[in-house]
Amino acid sequence: MASSKGKGGAAGKAAAGILKPATAKLRKRRRLNNAGNPATKPPATGAGNGKIQKVVIVDGKKYPESAKHIRDAQAAGHPKALTINRPGAKSNRKASLKGIPTRSGKDRDEYPPAMFKEGGKGASVRHIDSSDNQAAGASIGGQCRGLPNGARVLIVPK
Repeated sequence: MASSKGKGGAAGKAAAGILKPATAKLRKRRRLNNAGNPATKPPATGAGNGKIQKVVIVDGKKYPESAKHIRDAQAAGHPKALTINRPGAKSNRKASLKGIPTRSGKDRDEYPPAMFKEGGKGASVRHIDSSDNQAAGASIGGQCRGLPNGARVLIVPK
């Protein structure tokens, strides 16, 4: 009788034909993606080289207070082109909101947002409607989904 040692885990189950076909397909897709699928790999122009990889639109009809804050902050000299830095979001948010009191029913909106390298200390902070701020933040985050840290985006309020 053959020993089952070393046959544990996904590899052993796959060899034994126990894995469901969908799971095996998913694992294969992940291997292909990690090997260089353009959908998951940074563009050849490269993240972090200064080239804009995506234009992120903030719709002023859907998010009027957020769009106005972005326009005002950019007019005051804050950058339009931003660099994604998700790991720095927590410290950026702490630095940008330091000393800014909360208000009932309002959020402290930051521009540049905390998820960008340019956010943090010195960011423009304005109290705006909570639902406007959170929906605009979700929209920006959604448009940046799939972009790697270091990718450059252009924030455009419309």
